[in-house]
Amino acid sequence: MTCLARMGIALAAMTAAGAAHANLEICNDTAATQTVAIGYQGADDWTSEGWWIIAPGECSIPLAGDLQQRYYYYRATSDDGVIEGDYSFCVDTEAFTIVGDTECERRGYETVDFEEIDTGPTALTYTFRIAAAGVSPVTPPMPDPVVPPTPDIVAQEPVEGSARIGGSRLPPGALR
Repeated sequence: MTCLARMGIALAAMTAAGAAHANLEICNDTAATQTVAIGYQGADDWTSEGWWIIAPGECSIPLAGDLQQRYYYYRATSDDGVIEGDYSFCVDTEAFTIVGDTECERRGYETVDFEEIDTGPTALTYTFRIAAAGVSPVTPPMPDPVVPPTPDIVAQEPVEGSARIGGSRLPPGALR
């Protein structure tokens, strides 16, 4: 293999390794293991999937790829209780993917409530954190608005031969 070919392969590998991956990621920031199911609008109908076992401090990716919807739904259970909301989906006791969110019992499933996740209008990737006191959505932080510092006017005695009688200074650390 030529040196140029090896450089091309190395460059392709580095580019692939640095590529961003879009996903719906759920992280467990509680002290209890969480068992999680998700619900979403699929290609054919509402779809529910489960169960992901997420240990404390760990994350799982129930949906890989660019997000197609703004709203997703989840249900989390642990020894500490259940996190649920106002949106019903079908679930099973074993690993499942269920298309359709109606007539669950007739189809051999259970109907349970899920909580909503709002990923925002344009998110392609989203990390959702289950926190000890409920949930906390996490998206890339927005920078704080830049507010120019208000100058402090320092009164000075006029100095002979100088036209400067006042000045401004930035608060300590403003240029960091």
